[in-house]
Amino acid sequence: MSRRRLRHWLRPRVASRLEPRAAAAAAAAAHLTALRRDADALDRRLAALASRLGHLHDELCLLGQPFSAGMTVDQAWRRHPGAPGVFAQHHLPACDGCAVRFDETLDEAAAAYGLSLVSLLSDLNALL
Repeated sequence: MSRRRLRHWLRPRVASRLEPRAAAAAAAAAHLTALRRDADALDRRLAALASRLGHLHDELCLLGQPFSAGMTVDQAWRRHPGAPGVFAQHHLPACDGCAVRFDETLDEAAAAYGLSLVSLLSDLNALL
């Protein structure tokens, strides 16, 4: 048998044997792509949860400590349910909506508004 005739005879037989495997391979590739997409989504979710856990850890560490000059306004505001009342007594009732509350410390806020830091900290720590 010549090569040409052999090729002509083999080609459809090989193709028919490979066709079911090709379909299965395509299905497996699609499944693998979906699994990779799900894994990427889980990685992003895990990173977000790890970040949130870090923030919660920082907040829990603050719970065992008194209010201090180095705390941010936001940390102090959320530290105790009575803190907003103390801020209001010191004429700072809107600190929870201030844009710099995450960066500004109690020391900086007292200096910026001409307040007594000792008095502010004393009133905040009296809550504890």
